[in-house]
Amino acid sequence: MLQTLIDSGREAQRTGAWDEALAHYESALALLAEGGDPKQQADLHRWIGTVSTERGNLEQARQSFQRSLELAEAAGLPEVQGSALVALASVELLRGSLEGAADLYLHAREVADGVGNERLVAMIATNLGVIANIQGNVAVALLSYRSSLERYRRLGDEFSASKALNNMGMAHVDLAEWEAAEACFGEAGE
Repeated sequence: MLQTLIDSGREAQRTGAWDEALAHYESALALLAEGGDPKQQADLHRWIGTVSTERGNLEQARQSFQRSLELAEAAGLPEVQGSALVALASVELLRGSLEGAADLYLHAREVADGVGNERLVAMIATNLGVIANIQGNVAVALLSYRSSLERYRRLGDEFSASKALNNMGMAHVDLAEWEAAEACFGEAGE
């Protein structure tokens, strides 16, 4: 029953059926209310937060992500903690709080590094690059994008590597470094 609710919620979320996804997730949480698996509870709160973000309810999203973080910390689940921190950072970014988002991303990077989650560290590097770029610090943005690119390549994730190359190309455009930009775009296209 629980796994069916979770699977149905994930499918509804994937297809954009937000009300249905929330109903499934909330029903699953109700089943877990009494001594359930803390990882599943934390994941469900994070998924509810993601749906709330998609619906534009950032305060509800923040509360759900915060609850996910609390559950992960209490249960000693650093993988889940890192994901919850990234989710909280994304809310701060959407709210326009660049410094708050950067602080949360840096904390999440420490956690992700500690458990060796290269994919999460790569994603965080990309987001830190975006923040640096918005702040006009293109050199720092390039360093962050390069870090992300190197990690995605180690993971064999060429699709994400191409996105990192595209970000680097755009940063080079901002610096009027046309040849470097062209090289990044060309490599991304390959």
